[in-house]
Amino acid sequence: MASSLRNKLTLKFALLFGFLTIIGCTNANQTEENLKRLDKLYGYCDNPQRSITGRQYEICKAKEDAAGPDGEIGEQQSIQEIIGSITGQRNKENVTYVSKINKYLWQGAMDTLSSYSIKLIDSEIGYIETDWIYDKSDTNSRCLIKIQIRSAELISTGVSSNIICEEQKNNNWYIDEKLYTAESKNLTLSILSKAQELKNQNL
Repeated sequence: MASSLRNKLTLKFALLFGFLTIIGCTNANQTEENLKRLDKLYGYCDNPQRSITGRQYEICKAKEDAAGPDGEIGEQQSIQEIIGSITGQRNKENVTYVSKINKYLWQGAMDTLSSYSIKLIDSEIGYIETDWIYDKSDTNSRCLIKIQIRSAELISTGVSSNIICEEQKNNNWYIDEKLYTAESKNLTLSILSKAQELKNQNL
């Protein structure tokens, strides 16, 4: 009796499972057919059921245009494959980096300031700033140097120098409000001279 009941239940479950499998396959086929029908109506990339947006949409449209009016992008290549192929092509491209600053001016500035401690340095924008420089004979005064490389070519206006000094009064530091035009000019000339020497050596 129990064995007969168990066999009937097993048969029912098998029939139910088979029925659900058939329905699932039918629904999957209907969904796929519906997608293809909408692809023809809207186009693969613009099919609202595929929800392709952003960068993937741009890539999809590019691929769709390349395939021509009779091409079916969905069957030719997936979105992931398209992205992968484009990324691979970009990785293989030769990238040329063009510096915004002249390498001789930069090296000339570094050589000129080599005896000082550097606080800030940025080779991308060509900026160098020293730490405070103290005079042993006058501990109440200090100065710093700022260098800016402004050109990708070795020209006289391609570098600027600025000297800022402070005085200590009552344990506080104040800008001395003096202009160091001659000193800054001499510093710039030194950098230009070293840069020219470096260029001549390389030539």
